[in-house]
Amino acid sequence: MSKTTVLIVEDETIVAADLAGKLGQLGYEIAGTTAMGEEAVLLANRLLPGVVLMDIRLKGFMDGIEAAEAIRRTVDVPVIYLTAHSDSATLSRAKISEPFGYILKPFEERELATAIEMAIYKHQSERQLRHARNELEQGVRERTQELKELNETLENRIIERTAQLNSANEKLLEINDMLRLEILERKQAEEALRQSEKQLKAMNEDLERQVEHRTRELQETQLQYLHAEKLSAIGKLSASLAHEFNSPLQSVMTIMKGLQMSAVLKEEEKTFLEAAISESKRMKKMLRNLQDFNRPSSGIKVLMDVHETLDSILLVQKSDLQTRRISVALNYAERLSLILVIPDQIKQVLLNLLTNAADACPADGGEITISTWQKDRIVAIAIKDTGVGIEPDKIDRIFQPFYSTKPEVKGTGLGLSISHGIIKNHQGEIWVESLPGNGATFTVLLPVNGT
Repeated sequence: MSKTTVLIVEDETIVAADLAGKLGQLGYEIAGTTAMGEEAVLLANRLLPGVVLMDIRLKGFMDGIEAAEAIRRTVDVPVIYLTAHSDSATLSRAKISEPFGYILKPFEERELATAIEMAIYKHQSERQLRHARNELEQGVRERTQELKELNETLENRIIERTAQLNSANEKLLEINDMLRLEILERKQAEEALRQSEKQLKAMNEDLERQVEHRTRELQETQLQYLHAEKLSAIGKLSASLAHEFNSPLQSVMTIMKGLQMSAVLKEEEKTFLEAAISESKRMKKMLRNLQDFNRPSSGIKVLMDVHETLDSILLVQKSDLQTRRISVALNYAERLSLILVIPDQIKQVLLNLLTNAADACPADGGEITISTWQKDRIVAIAIKDTGVGIEPDKIDRIFQPFYSTKPEVKGTGLGLSISHGIIKNHQGEIWVESLPGNGATFTVLLPVNGT
């Protein structure tokens, strides 16, 4: 197995040499060392290291943040910042370049190794997520093309049927002209003509109903297919990631437990070790919840605890929300009946609403409030964000397929449409309330007994 290569960008020669020595002892290979931001960009593109350790304060015209941003635009390499400064202004600038971690000087070997390994794992995970998203988008394009071809076939049939009806109508008009010449003597024929026209009108109305019904069926089938493919892709990717993380995590826990039994450790080291073991157990629990969360159901309605489901979703999203400085306030009802639903579908709806709320929050953070209550046999769930809100002229279209208020790169316009279909199939309701500048509140109502 090849060693991970590291590019060191540090303007202090002693610090750079010490850093290279520690990395060598940890088993990493030094791809190169430089003290200039401009040279760091060139080396990153030429050497393609596994990770870049970047000092924020550099000599020259380009500092570490500018160099990291230039690297991010040209090559897919994770960057970890090295800095002795943790002021909010510096961190705010650093976030723009989307780093994979921070290490404060002075640093220890285990902090260095942990930051590098977590950056590599996060980078690999994001690459796999992009690959899965590309596959999903390709599947959507293929299904859309199939539906387009099917619609064209249906339109051709409608045109043929219309031509037949027009021909029949012309014949009826000819008959009508003949009857008008003898209208005084042929009352019975006139009545027959009226009946024929009535039948023709009924045939036209019936054809319109059939076309409308068929179009609605095609749209519903498309939404259900896209929903199933999305759940399948997320489930496969989550299961794969959880499996890949479980094995090395178990090995790390075994090693740490062995060290914990060693008599040569100092008290301070034991304290650090206990904290590391505790965090490893928490990570293992998160991986297990991730596997449970994405395990597909049989499509059969079962009783589900709304609060437990929301908690499991928040656990999965906790890291992302913390990174984006988004706090979550819970306003749960003291008692809430279990609801009869297809769990994975309702999870998908709640996850989609939570993700939309997070995306709507400002870049410097925000707050999401989740409330639950029950009235008679109806359970209600409301998710409110502190984002920019939704324009009044867009609210009526928010649940339409392929309509999105997000930038094109962040949304497909299908999430809320699929969610609306799922809630409708559960005999429930979903709506949104919003004013520009005051955030948005999405409310879901579900019957306790599923009907």
